[in-house]
Amino acid sequence: MEWTPKLSVGLAVLDDDHKQLIRIINQLGADSLKEDRRAAIRQSLVALRRYAEFHFAREEKVLMACAYPHLEEHQGEHRDFVQRIQDLTRQFDADPDDLAMIVN
Repeated sequence: MEWTPKLSVGLAVLDDDHKQLIRIINQLGADSLKEDRRAAIRQSLVALRRYAEFHFAREEKVLMACAYPHLEEHQGEHRDFVQRIQDLTRQFDADPDDLAMIVN
């Protein structure tokens, strides 16, 4: 995944958060190529979930302050994203050698 100016929401702090999420997602792909990939992937999955939750809380506060009209829908997207990370983590814990879920 690559950050482009097209992804900008126009608020530096949120753009920086989005860039960090992209870095962590890209790190997952890189982790799958490492010799000690199991530990690295697990660590990146944990980092992704934690950072996503941190970022989503911050973003939702901004959206509330701006009276964003689609806040509930956006919060649902956030919940879905975190759920997807949790599902990936469970799949990985069940079969750490199945890397298709990480690199796809």
